[in-house]
Amino acid sequence: MKPVSIHQGKGPLVLGFPHGGTYVPKAIASKMNQRGQGLDDTDWHIAQLYAGLDFEGDNS
Repeated sequence: MKPVSIHQGKGPLVLGFPHGGTYVPKAIASKMNQRGQGLDDTDWHIAQLYAGLDFEGDNS
């Protein structure tokens, strides 16, 4: 997983949003309790909410 993607365009645009919590590195997951490892506090729809805001290749 690549947690950050940076693309230079022609105008100012900064998108910042919380991650959905679907990616937890193994080193961190191993220290979490069972409920945490089950990703109970995950926003499963955050990726859909921000879908379409990926301007990769669109530098207009």
